[in-house]
Amino acid sequence: MLAEYFAFLGCRTVEAADGHEACEKAPHCDVALLEVGLQRMDGLAVAQRLRASAETAQKVVIVHTSRVTADTRASVVAAGIPTFIPKPIDLTLLAAQVLDAYRRSPSLQPVT
Repeated sequence: MLAEYFAFLGCRTVEAADGHEACEKAPHCDVALLEVGLQRMDGLAVAQRLRASAETAQKVVIVHTSRVTADTRASVVAAGIPTFIPKPIDLTLLAAQVLDAYRRSPSLQPVT
């Protein structure tokens, strides 16, 4: 469902089955939407790995989870991710955050 929504917004999408695959595919996308509870490597570990790599450090990373606690929010911020969306995902909020990321970064261009 989210892939279709992003395509509607004009974004190319790449899907990953787990955290390791997300790390492999991250260089091929502009925005990474990560579930905290990814298999094999959680979304926060993926986010930290993306931030540590020169190739992916500037990627826009948005984390989403149903575990909305103060500890989870603190972990997201500690991973260097300013954007956090609780589940269920509000598509209007998600679209606003993705489009805002495109506006803030001239190197990102949506597919038209």
